[in-house]
Amino acid sequence: MKIRHISGLKIGTVEHIENQTGRTLIALGVAEEIKLPARGSEGWLAARKELSDAIHAPGPGDVVGGNGIEWGVKQMLKGGKALVIKKVDGQVFYLDGPPADCPATIRQQFADMCSRNPEANAIALAAAKQTQTERDFADRSKANTVVRVAQSLGLVK
Repeated sequence: MKIRHISGLKIGTVEHIENQTGRTLIALGVAEEIKLPARGSEGWLAARKELSDAIHAPGPGDVVGGNGIEWGVKQMLKGGKALVIKKVDGQVFYLDGPPADCPATIRQQFADMCSRNPEANAIALAAAKQTQTERDFADRSKANTVVRVAQSLGLVK
């Protein structure tokens, strides 16, 4: 429903709102309904397009992906593990955690879902810790190799 505010803080403002809310504001006397032009008239198509755009516009909580990428978060029924879903050109990828290129809202949804059921993500956490331990070991090995080479060349005591 399209209305024009005739009193209050929004006086003169024209907006599309839910029908029930519009009827309530009209009954209170703070708004008036703006009727659609007659079907087939000159402004009818433009009014319908404006209404359609208002209905289909993304809301403040929606995640709008770019370049054909869709994001989502899902909690598995068995075990309750949280997964990030990335859909690219029809291919669906289920990820154990949010990758670097995902939107901040998806990261937050994933964190919220994990905090509700931390036991469900214990396996993913253990795997991440194991990976980090392996990286740390590899990094230390590289550092020790550099020190040994430097010592053999007499650069470091």
